[in-house]
Amino acid sequence: MDLQLNGKHVRITGGDRGIGLACAREFLREGAKVSLISRTAADLDDAVAQLRTEGHTEVRGHSANLSDAGAALAMLDAAEAELGPMDGAATPMVV
Repeated sequence: MDLQLNGKHVRITGGDRGIGLACAREFLREGAKVSLISRTAADLDDAVAQLRTEGHTEVRGHSANLSDAGAALAMLDAAEAELGPMDGAATPMVV
């Protein structure tokens, strides 16, 4: 399936397990760059490591509590610094 995500920067909240991790895997297969977001740093590190062992290099993890506006903005700045800008119109956010 071609979701036209090649080179797009996708952010996925709750991306350290379950549906979020499965979506990350598919977006990476489509050629997207993926920023995983979770509150739990250890689980996030495990998810990023798992995806990298599957050969996906364009994935990063960011631990943040998104109910804190300052933390959410800092996470977005860090994610964009690592993988490039996100375009809200073209970038799905899985919650």
